[in-house]
Amino acid sequence: ERRMKTYLALIQPGDECRAHGVTFPDLPGVHSAADDENDILPQAIEALQLWAEDMDMPEPSDVATVTSLKEVRERLNAGHYLIAIPFIENDTAVVRVNVTFERGLLRAIDKAAKDRSLTRSAFLANAARREIEGAHYTIYSNRRRNFNRRPATADAAVIRKPAREDTGCGEKTREQIGK
Repeated sequence: ERRMKTYLALIQPGDECRAHGVTFPDLPGVHSAADDENDILPQAIEALQLWAEDMDMPEPSDVATVTSLKEVRERLNAGHYLIAIPFIENDTAVVRVNVTFERGLLRAIDKAAKDRSLTRSAFLANAARREIEGAHYTIYSNRRRNFNRRPATADAAVIRKPAREDTGCGEKTREQIGK
């Protein structure tokens, strides 16, 4: 039986001038970026899927192996953090399964599927994918100096608008626009 793979992504927090950077220590050359912190996970998942279209996916390294790498340690000390990114293999083989639900929940599933013009199976597959892909965790953050099981967004840098007028990005602040 094949297990689902989870890869560690090293996240460089962004700011007003830079996107959040995403790299994978196990996959040299796989990079992504997200302007908004909420887009880190979907962008990282997409990067993994695009890599897998043309390349064989290696076995993911464990946390101890990744954090023992000098470059990773240096980046963690500089404020980067690690999150676990699930990789769901794109496999077109369809498998029939038998599942059991409470009657009320099954009615709700069927109504929600119908409202979205989906079959029950398609609805359940989409819901399962969203649940699996949304269950990422911060694995290591130097801010806490420990391993934890908190959602990545709870441990990421808080981004605040600068009080000064010049953002340094060539953009105007909200206050300048209102003048």
